[in-house]
Amino acid sequence: MGGVGTSIFRGPRRLPRQHPVNGRHTLNCEEPIIDYHRAITQETEWLSDSLLDRQELRNFEEELRFEWQREFENMVYDLDLDDLNPSVVEKAKIKAGRKLLNYLLQSTAVTVRSHYNEGFYGRGKRHELAGHHDVTQRIGWHPDFAIRLEALVLGA
Repeated sequence: MGGVGTSIFRGPRRLPRQHPVNGRHTLNCEEPIIDYHRAITQETEWLSDSLLDRQELRNFEEELRFEWQREFENMVYDLDLDDLNPSVVEKAKIKAGRKLLNYLLQSTAVTVRSHYNEGFYGRGKRHELAGHHDVTQRIGWHPDFAIRLEALVLGA
């Protein structure tokens, strides 16, 4: 089941690369990796210096998931695939997923604290959530990401 994405592991966390499933071929594939590592570094500093506690981080992740779920459901609902030729359906799904990814990666509506809205942190955390170790907690960009993920897990 190629195209669902690969992962880059860093300790118990991992950064998925779901961009191929969205047909996103960028010259700078390092951007998601950089955002992810910057977010993890920032989070580690906050925790080490006791500037943030784990519950605040869990709440932030839940808010990111809630934002993603709302936007993902809107994307799926707005997909009008009934009148499309089957050969065009996958392209339409990829385009919708790419649009969702771009929208959420630009969003700073959800912040860990009201005065901290650095874009890299939210982007990095979204990448982390897309590779969450608990598959029921993962977020994704392609409309069929959950079905593809389930097929991979059951096939493993």
